[in-house]
Amino acid sequence: MAMPFVRATAAALILAVQSSVAQSSAAQAVPNNNLVPKERLVLAHARNNMANALRGMPNYTCLETIERSKRPGKKRKYELIDVLRIEVGYLNGKELFAWPGSNKFDDREISDMVPSGGAIGNGNFASHSQAVFRGNVANMRFAAEDGALYRYDYEVPQNLSGYTLRSGKGAEAIVGYHGSFWVDPATKRVTRITVIADEIPALLDIAETMSSIDYSEVAIAGQAYWLPVGSSMSIADHKGVEFRNEVTFSGCRQFGGESVLRFDDPDTVAQAASAVPTVATEVVLPKEKLFAIDLTQRLRWGSNKTGDLIEAKLVSDFKYKDAVLLPKGAKVTGRITRLQQGSAFQAMDREFDSIEGGGRRAAFRAVGTMQGSPGAVAPRGAPGIRIGRNTTLVPGPKPGTFTVVAYSQTVELSKGFRIGWATVE
Repeated sequence: MAMPFVRATAAALILAVQSSVAQSSAAQAVPNNNLVPKERLVLAHARNNMANALRGMPNYTCLETIERSKRPGKKRKYELIDVLRIEVGYLNGKELFAWPGSNKFDDREISDMVPSGGAIGNGNFASHSQAVFRGNVANMRFAAEDGALYRYDYEVPQNLSGYTLRSGKGAEAIVGYHGSFWVDPATKRVTRITVIADEIPALLDIAETMSSIDYSEVAIAGQAYWLPVGSSMSIADHKGVEFRNEVTFSGCRQFGGESVLRFDDPDTVAQAASAVPTVATEVVLPKEKLFAIDLTQRLRWGSNKTGDLIEAKLVSDFKYKDAVLLPKGAKVTGRITRLQQGSAFQAMDREFDSIEGGGRRAAFRAVGTMQGSPGAVAPRGAPGIRIGRNTTLVPGPKPGTFTVVAYSQTVELSKGFRIGWATVE
């Protein structure tokens, strides 16, 4: 009998932004004519300032926290799907993503990393502003004074756009878009921008989508930069189902040699390859060997988020033919890969990926045996081990993974919780 919980099978709506910006006209000259209306002068200065800010950005990364919600219609309340933590980097003009603490940025889409069941997108970190302010594709006009700010409207036609919408079923299309941006006339700085898709093809089953990005001054390595500090995105399908993401950026830092950048760009790789840290000796663990690990932190629904790092330690020496491959206390690292909540249950998926200690490192290629789990008893009607009155621990579908499911209570594993494993090829 299958576990009495279901992974989201409804197609997630995926929003992707591709920057196809023409780099030729990065900034327009600022007119110096007393007869030019003030709003036009403010616009010229604002475009120059944003283009210069984008051009002068260092390679940097921030922690991106995404709260994903969903509601079945406009008259219903949003219900939280999950909270994700992802490292986002602006590296040599590209928006790249990694799990926090992994120090590896891959040239892959964010939709390939996060769990299904909600909307996801990119572009709010840099690509939207690059397309609007550094290209020669947006038609802009003054709209109105909005309190102390000036509001300008803009539009980008489909034939000049690089804005891609994609459904969870794989259909995609490039669409035109329009929106507004707000400028502080005193500082000539853009404080907010909105992006609304136009004429979305019916095959995507997306009725409408809108994103907004807020900007402020952020200090990186002692320098002040004008960067995004938060954003939101909403997508609605033709049945009235709405998805919403609320995003905040924090902990921004300059990209340094402690990270590894991986994508097919030799020049970029060469620039990022300096100051490579010492790497532990890789070992391959023999198969069908039993071992146990203890969590070194408490894991609890509500406190932990998808993407969070998790750590454990090896309970005893991992030996093979009297040789110690990994010592007692070796650090086991992984992360939370998914949080799921239903009307009567909570589920938390975890994945361990490595063990390191004594100058050696091994990939975590093992499946859970549950040996050594405190209070373990045979489960009723589901594979796994009951670890509490209403809590079950279930091995995952691939090595290193497991799920904790709690019924009518909060998912929680205490510090020191022990899990048994058996190595596989």
